[in-house]
Amino acid sequence: MDNNIHVLLSSELNDFFENQNAKTKTISWADDFSEGPLTQNFGSDEFWMKRYAFTEDKYKIEHLQYFDDNIKPIVSLQNLEGVKEVILWNCNTLTSQVNLVAIGSYLRDCYRKDVKFTLVNIKAQNLENNNPFNFNEQKDIAGINISRNNLLFLHKCWLNLLKNAAENIEINNLEHAKFPFLKMQVLKYFEKH
Repeated sequence: MDNNIHVLLSSELNDFFENQNAKTKTISWADDFSEGPLTQNFGSDEFWMKRYAFTEDKYKIEHLQYFDDNIKPIVSLQNLEGVKEVILWNCNTLTSQVNLVAIGSYLRDCYRKDVKFTLVNIKAQNLENNNPFNFNEQKDIAGINISRNNLLFLHKCWLNLLKNAAENIEINNLEHAKFPFLKMQVLKYFEKH
């Protein structure tokens, strides 16, 4: 196994990685952060308590199961000792974009100069081919370097999501060359809420 961590930001990517038999460390979670309550500090006790209550009420998921499926994988990103690269796998779905903003906000506090952060943007329809990349060799990955400033940008987007109204957000502030799917999906998020 390599010293990279692949963070899968949607269920489509989870399924795709599973089909590839990728021999690498992956982190994913079951919770869809585009639904239900959010708080300013992603990953805080307040955040997790609200998510516990929401998923227990809506999906009948018990606290221990929620912890194992969601909190445990995300909290593991706090310790990046010995990690060479964190690769964020992102697609153009609402869930993936909200999860990208959430995890980007979280990673800004875990950022290390000795760890490379990379974003791979995939259109969801490309996942249907079931073989656009060779995950095991990783030579086909055309990732985009993510800087601390990019993570700060995602954190600002997270704070804007919490405003919960499209009129309260500067839409142009969502445009960023590294995050081509973000603006369209955040607008969908506001329509949904």
